[in-house]
Amino acid sequence: MIISRGSARGSARARSAAPRQQMDGVERRRAPAPIRRFALRVPLAPDEPSYGLMARLAWRHGRLDVRGFASSCGLPLRSLLAGGGVSNLASAALVDDEVLRFSTPAHDIRRRIVKLRGETLRTIDHSVATRRWCPACLSEDLDLSSSGAAMARHRFWWDVAAIETCPRHGCRIEDACARCGAGANWDHAPLHACRCGAKLNGDGRPQPVGAFSRYLHDRLLGLPRHASPNVDDLAVAELIPLARLLGLVECADWHARWPDAGTEADGDLRDAGMACLEGWPFSFRAVLNRKAVRERGGKPSGGVLATYGWVYEQFVSTYPDGPVGDRLRSELRRHAVANGVMADGEAMLGKKVARGVTLVAASRSIGSDVARTRSLLVAAGRMPRGSRRGVSSTVDPAAVAALASDRRRRIGVATAAQRLGIGRPQVRSLVSSGVLDGCLLGEANGKKVLDGERLDGFVERILRDVGEAEEGSGLVRLAGATRSARTDTTALIAELAAGHLRPVARLPGGRGLGACLLRESDLVPRAAEDTETLNLQQFAGAIGMHPEAVSTMLREGMISARRAGASWTIPRSEVARFEERFVTGAKLAVRQELAPRALINRLAKVGVHPVIGPPACRQVVYLRGAEDAQLSGRRPAMRSSRSGR
Repeated sequence: MIISRGSARGSARARSAAPRQQMDGVERRRAPAPIRRFALRVPLAPDEPSYGLMARLAWRHGRLDVRGFASSCGLPLRSLLAGGGVSNLASAALVDDEVLRFSTPAHDIRRRIVKLRGETLRTIDHSVATRRWCPACLSEDLDLSSSGAAMARHRFWWDVAAIETCPRHGCRIEDACARCGAGANWDHAPLHACRCGAKLNGDGRPQPVGAFSRYLHDRLLGLPRHASPNVDDLAVAELIPLARLLGLVECADWHARWPDAGTEADGDLRDAGMACLEGWPFSFRAVLNRKAVRERGGKPSGGVLATYGWVYEQFVSTYPDGPVGDRLRSELRRHAVANGVMADGEAMLGKKVARGVTLVAASRSIGSDVARTRSLLVAAGRMPRGSRRGVSSTVDPAAVAALASDRRRRIGVATAAQRLGIGRPQVRSLVSSGVLDGCLLGEANGKKVLDGERLDGFVERILRDVGEAEEGSGLVRLAGATRSARTDTTALIAELAAGHLRPVARLPGGRGLGACLLRESDLVPRAAEDTETLNLQQFAGAIGMHPEAVSTMLREGMISARRAGASWTIPRSEVARFEERFVTGAKLAVRQELAPRALINRLAKVGVHPVIGPPACRQVVYLRGAEDAQLSGRRPAMRSSRSGR
């Protein structure tokens, strides 16, 4: 091909001008063509979509052909029905763009969803191919139009198929003309008349308002509604089909094949499913019990398919993964295991079973026979439920190891006394005084249970870095140290635990704290020196009370003290303060030459009651002044009671 020089220059000029023309073209395409405003206007209702507004505008301008009127205005009806052209229509009709867009559905064909008022629906649940309407709502609009305030209009929620009844008027939402039987479309105006000339308004056919229709209507309109979080947390796109499926679970038979309920019963099925969701999970469990157990005359004898049929095979097991699917599978599995339909060790309905050990291997690990091992696992809640012949049930290795460790760890007072190297009464005293609080696990059959591992750690902390030596040369064992320090074993162990006293060595081959050696010079000065503070044992000896009773009063806050770990530090001045405020029942009985019980009864008759006593405290303590009341028969000025202290 030969190009002349002139033509080449012309082509160059054309190429240089092309970007400018292209840019101008882009600018012209981006700038929307001006939309002429409508000559006549209509007020916009807050629940009216764009295509409903266009139908009213056509009727307002005297046009019966809505599609032709919309095309002549540059706003194709097909685009409006798909959610497009909202801004142009709002500009031409002089209405609020945001209000109109909020009530106009936006269709996403690729994802097959519809966005409406902040909610997501499936395209199958929303349709604008034909019109639906409430006759009573149209009559209400026409009654208002007689005063010039409005005309018959369309509501966006009429297009939602799951809303079958108008919650406002209690009548069925229609989709066909009562005279000709034809469905109404968007090509004809006005909205309250059919092409055949019949009126579409009226009283409508009464129909009870279903719970699901009312809930969905109120949710889309943003009205107050009564529902559980199980319902509100679900997207509408998932709520509508899920409610119908749960209704089928409750109302249909559980055969192997999927039930054919028909679309006429969808409203009743959704209402039943709505009730199931509001009462979740107890309502779903009740349905499972009724359909699988009671209606079949007892516990099911077959497997999962024979018991649950399509509910398991085509609904629960195939439901998409997510919070709803997980809850459905969890509840069905729970029911199946509880009724012996499946074993807890079966990898079904979302259950992932790790590799385990057999019951025989578990019994060897625990050190017991198979029957005893099974009983222990059942008591500990570690044995898979629903185990039956033909289904291999294994035990979690971690559960077996935990049970074996627990059997070695949980010890009684007798074993604790052997490990500590002291007597059982001393162990009980250490537990009651709080020295071994960290080692106490609780009670079993009325007996204290301690943690053997923690108890060994308690001993190890005290005897850490201590060598072996023989008794003598100023070294004394724990039993002899109690006599030198004029205290008991509990107090010395409390001092050792708090770090106020350090062991020097331990006897060769000895066990526990009973084998530790203390320096006698560390004990005598401690008993003889006049310190400003006292421990619990010393304070109890100074006031003539039992240490356990003093410990109770310390916990009640009746004696000022400071607690450091398991030991108490009490100011010496608290002895005089205690003597000024309190008097024990034992001292008062000796002073009055009465038996303790007779003294308590005699003081009770004149209205004097102990500040503290059994069962909270093993000794009876009164406020000072009680003995004067007893001697004179008067009520004391300072009277104490259990509630008044």
